[in-house]
Amino acid sequence: MVLHPEVYTKLQNEVDRVVGKDRLPSLEDRPDLTYVDCVLKETYRWNPPLPLGLPHYITEDDTYEGYHLPKDTTVLANLSICREKDMWPGDELDVFRPERFLDLDAEEAKAMDPRQVVFGYGRRLCPGRLFADETLFLVISNMAATLDIRKARDVGGREITPQVSFHPALVRQVASVSE
Repeated sequence: MVLHPEVYTKLQNEVDRVVGKDRLPSLEDRPDLTYVDCVLKETYRWNPPLPLGLPHYITEDDTYEGYHLPKDTTVLANLSICREKDMWPGDELDVFRPERFLDLDAEEAKAMDPRQVVFGYGRRLCPGRLFADETLFLVISNMAATLDIRKARDVGGREITPQVSFHPALVRQVASVSE
């Protein structure tokens, strides 16, 4: 959130407006915390924690878009679909912008929901997906309710904007944080 203070301000404002300052957000507040949900979806889309998905084995010969896939082939569902230009036309795919999930009709909202991808598919769907999603919702909303996150300042009082990069790996890791 330090990289996107304007998003964090909107997040805090929504939590304060919906929940108030006398208690912490709960799952019962989720239907009214639409911007928090947009931030969570954008987090999944922008930088999924498991960027390649898990390997799947094909149980019988198959053909997909003209390609023959023999039985026992290992298939990796690539989460780069969350940055697919056809799915997000006109959008800046590397920009963290939760507003892309606002004002969608029901069909668009379902088609563009990164949770349809990041937790797997079919029989290999992550059994902990609901727990993980609800936990992350609570982390984000409670963080907004209790913390003021700001950029650090140097000895001269100037804001320091960190430059963050990630290693591609089975689990996303921060490669470096620098000024």
